[in-house]
Amino acid sequence: MFCPFCGTQLPEGAAFCSSCGSPVGNLQQMTNQQQAMNQQQINLQPMMNQQQTMNQQQTMYQQAMNPQQMMNQQAMNQQMMPVYDQFQNNTTQMAPAPEQSGKSKKKKVLILVIALLIAAAGGLTAYFLLRDKNGGGSSDPKSATQHCIDTMKSDDIEQLIKLIPDDVLNIYISMHPDDFHMINVYDADDWNEMLRKMYKENGNHFPEDFIPDYQIKVNDYIEGTLDKILNELTKSGLASDMVEVILKEMISSLGIEDRFALIDITITENGESHSSKDLCYKYKGDWYSFSALSIPDSILRYIKAGLRLDDVAAAQTIATALKTALADEDCYDELSKYFNGDVLFTAKPGEEFKAAEGISAPNACRELNLNLGGSAPNIKFTEYNQTGWAVGITSDGKVVVWISTTYNPTNYELYPDISGLYQ
Repeated sequence: MFCPFCGTQLPEGAAFCSSCGSPVGNLQQMTNQQQAMNQQQINLQPMMNQQQTMNQQQTMYQQAMNPQQMMNQQAMNQQMMPVYDQFQNNTTQMAPAPEQSGKSKKKKVLILVIALLIAAAGGLTAYFLLRDKNGGGSSDPKSATQHCIDTMKSDDIEQLIKLIPDDVLNIYISMHPDDFHMINVYDADDWNEMLRKMYKENGNHFPEDFIPDYQIKVNDYIEGTLDKILNELTKSGLASDMVEVILKEMISSLGIEDRFALIDITITENGESHSSKDLCYKYKGDWYSFSALSIPDSILRYIKAGLRLDDVAAAQTIATALKTALADEDCYDELSKYFNGDVLFTAKPGEEFKAAEGISAPNACRELNLNLGGSAPNIKFTEYNQTGWAVGITSDGKVVVWISTTYNPTNYELYPDISGLYQ
């Protein structure tokens, strides 16, 4: 036998190396096991037994995990497979042939040690990754409020998403279908995907408007049933019918505990402080801040503002197309008798403009559509049940573009002025 640390040949049964003094008492047993593995063409049954035990433990662990954690675990397992495969290869090749030198044996043992260290490091990494992915809940209401505040300031998209459990977010979306469906969001998965895309397009940051610039101090709290907490909110003048509806729906649909907390907070902004409240709820054993639902509200306002700007830009495009048509003498002659501010052409999004009733201007209509590429722009902001576009020309020759609703073709002016209602 040889010392695995310095390569010195040693007598059988030696407990310590006579050269470097390293303990080698279990080396003989290891060598016998390695030879048995070679003779049986690398019998992997012990490893299979160990793997079965690990699988059983993993199954028990997964049963305690929620679906999102299981997805995270599966993704991590795929990342760890190259390390595991390398570990298997190293283990399979570790037994030295009888003619190998002591130095070669030493190298093989070191490979095994390194492989074991890598596997151990991977296990620790997996543990901390899983611990970090355990969700956005907290152990108590005060921690939930503080965690919500810190996360909103942290610029961490994944932690922000976890502040609102998907089940709770689905209820919120179902209660605001017009807002969310306007941006093609129908459930929590759609919303989270949209958030990640927005975050990435903004250079892996939140837009500045999302990051609170005020300070919040978390004070004491009271805990109790929903009725008790709603009564306290009423006393504070902070009661809301929508909040009550959402919370009752959460209890009814999700079966969450009738356990809520009202946290006293102090908000300091621009050097001035005032008291307020934060509402927390308990879900699947963890506490969450209800204030996290202000995130969808803020983001929806941000997106809606962008959609309205898109519509204003589209109105400018339509106006430019009609002005270009008016540069043609025949088109101008057709339309000049209709310069009275009334609607001349209308179109539904994605369709051609058509002359309004009583208007005869085929050349101008054709040129308008050609200049727009054959169809009217889409309408992005649909909160007011917008149905299409309308275009007219005032008595002094100014082009006007409106967005129409079912009952009024000129409900919202977008060019040259923007209707106050639309803003």
